[in-house]
Amino acid sequence: DKKRVARLLRKLRGKRTGVSVAKEVGISKQLLHSYEQGISMPGDEMKTRIAKYYGMTVGFLFYGEGQRNVNREKENEN
Repeated sequence: DKKRVARLLRKLRGKRTGVSVAKEVGISKQLLHSYEQGISMPGDEMKTRIAKYYGMTVGFLFYGEGQRNVNREKENEN
């Protein structure tokens, strides 16, 4: 659901600027904006990069499934 993902991406960005997040992730600020507004959804590789940046799993961030935090997922593997 693009709208759910967009809301979550905006919430996760918080007070960081779109420019700084886009730079860290390696995309343009316009592309980040399109994700945060629900205009478009990232492809698989970009989903992985964004989830990693926020320390979340792809499944939780983009599909609302599984573990929220990457660290919890690693703990469950042990």
